[in-house]
Amino acid sequence: MQPALTIVDGITAMDKGGPTIGRSRQAGLIVAGRDLRAVDVACCDLISVPLERVEHLDRVPYRTAGRSVEEVRMHFDAPTEVLVANAHFHASPGACSRCTQSAHDGIAAFWHSPYHLLRGTWSVVLNRTDIMVGPGYHALPDGHGRVVCYGDCTRELAQEHGLLLIPGCPPSVQEHLRIY
Repeated sequence: MQPALTIVDGITAMDKGGPTIGRSRQAGLIVAGRDLRAVDVACCDLISVPLERVEHLDRVPYRTAGRSVEEVRMHFDAPTEVLVANAHFHASPGACSRCTQSAHDGIAAFWHSPYHLLRGTWSVVLNRTDIMVGPGYHALPDGHGRVVCYGDCTRELAQEHGLLLIPGCPPSVQEHLRIY
């Protein structure tokens, strides 16, 4: 279903591993529109993310109200690796926000599940786990531990190296919990 209106709250934003881990930034912006793609393109422009890095998004025109993009543009640092306990989340430049949010939701569910906390203490906290998110991976990370491929766009890497695949676009919280 195509949404009738998309609103992005950018009043307080986060880079380097948002939405839960990272650096808080006061952007003071709200982006809204009827065309979801135009909203995404405007957000990329506002945080200085080149569209070439977002494989699923093409440039579409949009309009601004108030100040121009050039007046309010900020540079946000996108992480290539986020560390949670001993789980190393690797996000390729083409990783979409849906898988990133799904991973954060799965981490929250992990911390609220005594069963998964107990299992995860051994499989993730005491032993390194590398979780690959996003398309375009052809090699495993240096110094990796157990490698898990997260989302349908990592299926090829999982098949090539015989790795655990957490399927979905994005994976559900229940699928995420299979990591532990």
